[in-house]
Formats: sequence, structure tokens, C-alpha cells
Amino acid sequence: MSNKNFDNLNELIQGLALNKVQATKLNKAAGNAMRRVVRANLKNQKDTDGKPFQPRKIQKFNLAKNGKISLNKKMFRGASRSLNQDANADGVSVGYSSVAAKILKIHNEGGKVAFRRGSGKYVAYAMPKREFLGWSDSMTSEVRDSIINEYSKLQGAH
Repeated sequence: MSNKNFDNLNELIQGLALNKVQATKLNKAAGNAMRRVVRANLKNQKDTDGKPFQPRKIQKFNLAKNGKISLNKKMFRGASRSLNQDANADGVSVGYSSVAAKILKIHNEGGKVAFRRGSGKYVAYAMPKREFLGWSDSMTSEVRDSIINEYSKLQGAH
């Protein structure tokens, strides 16, 4: 993640003479661009760097119990639905909230997770880092293009 690119975008927005309504619209457009990049990363199963996610551990299934094997399902299939944004005149934030946030934070940053199996036995698992939410060069260009596009719309309206 490059903070330099983020700071350059911040300076770009701060340098524009905007009222609160215009700033909110610009921040919403930037937030939507960020969400598009995160959703594309999830759909393509890629890190913020563009590298493929570390594959999940192959699980053993009891064929008599469920009748089928499902080994190649994509990870984070429902994560896009939980992606939130909050935009106002002061800024924008994109992320997750509630239970999804807790689960996805562990996946995004890596770490240990403990859970109880059906037998009641606790199991600890070292979750590999799969960074799908974070700043990247592709996000910088997408957000910059979105800001420029929205700003040109705002200037055309007045």
C-alpha cells in the first residue's frame, strides 16, 4: 500500500474550491470507485498487489453426508454485499461493519482464529493473509479518474 499516492489524491481534492455539497458528491464518487476496486479484487480472487490469493486448504468431505464434493468454490463470495461506504464533505471511508467486519479483518490481515467444531472441540487455525481491502496503485488510478470525472460534471452543472 502506498501512502504517497493516497496523499497525492488528498492534496488534489484539498486544492479544489468546493462547497460542502460538491465535496460530498466528490467523496461519494471516490468511495464508489474504491468499492469497485475491492469488489473486482474479490471477484478475481486477487490481493491488492494483483497476486492471486493463497489457496485455501483442501477439505475432506463426507460424501455420504452431503452427496457432493465442492472444492473449488471462490473465497469471500458474500463479502461484496457487506462492503459499506460512508461519505461526507470531510472525507470517505470504505470498509465492513458488524460480524462481517470481524471475520473479514482476520482474513485481510492474517492471524490465528479459534472456533468450535461440531463435536464441541476447540480448534485453532493460522489464517493466511489475503489482503483484499487496502490501498493499491490500481485503486489510486481508479479513484483519480473518478474524481476528475465527477469534478468535470460538477463544473458543467454550474
